[in-house]
Amino acid sequence: MNHSLSCCVGRGGRLRCPPSAPVMCADAQACAGDYCCVSSIQDCRHYGGPRPCTEGDIPVRSPMTGSIASLAPASITVTWYPRRWQSGAESRCGFLRWGIEAAKAASPPDMVWEFQEECRFADHESPHCVIQDLESMTDYRIRVREICREDRRTSLYTVWNNTITTRPHFALAPRDFTCENFLVTEVALGIQVNATWEAGKPKDCDFVKWQVETRGLPQ
Repeated sequence: MNHSLSCCVGRGGRLRCPPSAPVMCADAQACAGDYCCVSSIQDCRHYGGPRPCTEGDIPVRSPMTGSIASLAPASITVTWYPRRWQSGAESRCGFLRWGIEAAKAASPPDMVWEFQEECRFADHESPHCVIQDLESMTDYRIRVREICREDRRTSLYTVWNNTITTRPHFALAPRDFTCENFLVTEVALGIQVNATWEAGKPKDCDFVKWQVETRGLPQ
């Protein structure tokens, strides 16, 4: 897809540069009536040098996605990483907390993002958390942003490209298991016994069959 250099003129001007050209130059008219975006500070030498930023001009950069997996029933384990701007510019973010949100996978207009409270105090430099109490066997999308003490410096959201399906709840083990009426039969048949038990709650299990195993004890 091709974009005109002047596409932001008349719409407030260019506010941020893309990751491929992260440095904004100072001349406000140099590139089709707007600021130029280039790959390094040296490339701004023909466009008035790098544009000086005020503290309010530099939001913190959006995080980088890490791993995402469902390791336990109805939960998702997520890792991500903070990032710095390629230009070397520093944001005076004043880290407050991480904003992790989950939504049932759907078309974007229908997704309802919910803030995950258990992730807000994840470590800043090597963050990870376990999102719990989700619906089992359900596809989810996850997104994260770094929240600063001043909202104007809070990052944009980073969204994981893939969906993740939560693991099912396991059936509860049977209870009140009893064995009685042991009967020694012919050698070919061994020992017969009557076993009874009470089924546990099936949870997400679609019942197929019972499996009963025996083990001989040493004499």
